[in-house]
Amino acid sequence: VYGAPNYRRTGLNVYGVAQPTLIGLSTVLRLQGCSREGSRRAWWFNLREEPMLYIRGRPFVLRDAAAPFHNMRAFTGISAARLEQMEGRLRAEVEEEARRSGDGVVLVHEEAPDGRELVASLIAADELKTSRELFEWLGADGWRVAYHRIPVSHGQSPLDAAFIDALAERFREIPVDAAVIFSCGMGVGRSKPPWKTNT
Repeated sequence: VYGAPNYRRTGLNVYGVAQPTLIGLSTVLRLQGCSREGSRRAWWFNLREEPMLYIRGRPFVLRDAAAPFHNMRAFTGISAARLEQMEGRLRAEVEEEARRSGDGVVLVHEEAPDGRELVASLIAADELKTSRELFEWLGADGWRVAYHRIPVSHGQSPLDAAFIDALAERFREIPVDAAVIFSCGMGVGRSKPPWKTNT
């Protein structure tokens, strides 16, 4: 799916995906019948354990300049509430940087196609949303999606008791026919549930 790498079904009405762009997110929701015109509802679980910000519909994460290809260990074990506070602060800092630039742009870094180096780019910072703000904006626009943030450490399957308890609490609210979608950084580690069976 364009803008939603590694999108796949992992079980009955359960899907996994990398962190999508706004285009990828809307495509996934349309495929699940959860658009404005749809009749189904999606429950989206963001498992990222690092601050992220959507700039013009594309997700960007905070990284250490000395190790830009690795998740920052400083956020290991962070709560969802604390992480979302940090994302709000990150949005405010990007807004301030855009104001100081004089032309409303900020410098970001993206992986080169070969994945071995970073390429610096300028991007207009006039559409900034935290992940929660993006989903709330979609919901206010009629998209049928509920958003939850449960941080899980990079590269780990969600096996610990705290995650299972948090998930079980949410699952009590979810209708059996709803789409349940898990997203993480690349869509290969945290969003691959431990209950998946190979058949």
